[in-house]
Amino acid sequence: MNRPTASSSRRLPGGLFLLLLPALGSAQPVIRMPDARVGEPYHYGAVFEGLVEPIEFTWSPVEPPAGMRFQGPILTGTPQEAAVESYRLRLAATDALDRPNASLVVEYELRVRPADEPLRFCGGELPIAYLEVPYSQRLCAEGGRPPYRWSAGKLPSWMDLDSTTGVLRGLPARIGQAPIQVRLHDSAQGEVQPLALSVAVAPAPGPTLELVPQTLPPTLAGQPYSADIVATGAQANLSWAIDWQQRPDWLDVEFEGNLARLRSEKALEGEAVFSLRVTDSANSGAEDQPIASAASSYRLQTLGRLPEPVEDDEFSFLVVLWATTGLLAAFLLALLSGIRWGRNLERKQIAVEQARTRQRS
Repeated sequence: MNRPTASSSRRLPGGLFLLLLPALGSAQPVIRMPDARVGEPYHYGAVFEGLVEPIEFTWSPVEPPAGMRFQGPILTGTPQEAAVESYRLRLAATDALDRPNASLVVEYELRVRPADEPLRFCGGELPIAYLEVPYSQRLCAEGGRPPYRWSAGKLPSWMDLDSTTGVLRGLPARIGQAPIQVRLHDSAQGEVQPLALSVAVAPAPGPTLELVPQTLPPTLAGQPYSADIVATGAQANLSWAIDWQQRPDWLDVEFEGNLARLRSEKALEGEAVFSLRVTDSANSGAEDQPIASAASSYRLQTLGRLPEPVEDDEFSFLVVLWATTGLLAAFLLALLSGIRWGRNLERKQIAVEQARTRQRS
């Protein structure tokens, strides 16, 4: 069985498109066909690898655009009518083997343009660029007679324009607005008015300053406590600020570099409520660099209760009670010993009397 081994595509001469398929029945991305133009011959199709012949091809919708026809996996003909919206076509291919899900479905998108459609720019404003971060953006054109040719009337010193693809690229070197002017030509020597654009160059975004963790683990009453809050994405020059809403006497907070250290030798009952703010002032002297800061609110709860303290009077009472209980226990032991001794003495006397009675008789 001839099975596909890759998932890729490659153009072939004559408007054909070779599809290397990963698996039968799997979903494929929408393929954008080359634009068709009213009154001009059109020929485009696909050659499938990984299917066993004979292969049955089914297009939907069944009717192609006016002036065109389906021939197996090929769309050919001369378009007669332009359309504002793109056509969405679906091609299903089923091979000769009777296998479950042995159908491949390919989605196509086709645009039929007017014969005299004027050459024009398309697209909107250019995306923002960042200082010393590689920039790349493709300009958009439609209409006229492709292929297009691009030329630059005005570009910033750090930017280049690819005359074939219309891609602007470069490494921004200065913050501010960079004016751009480009010209567009087609293969029929058509030309449009120069397009004036601009790209905004902003400071490169630095690491996001964040306080971690956002919540604190609880502490146990009577136990030591230790926790660290870390400022991530920070530079060396940090300044900390703390705002207490409820501060217990047993909790200390110290700041060291990018750490806020919470320490307690013995946690007591109650809770600590406070807000932390950290500011990264590493670039505070540069006009083109914002000052990063982060803030978070915290609540530290104490679990459990401390043992109740024993008062002096209560302690004395417990001592007297303990001593009295001991004396009473000693008295009872002595009483029981005396009773046992008396009984033993009585048994001995009875035994002596019985012995004397036997001797007399």
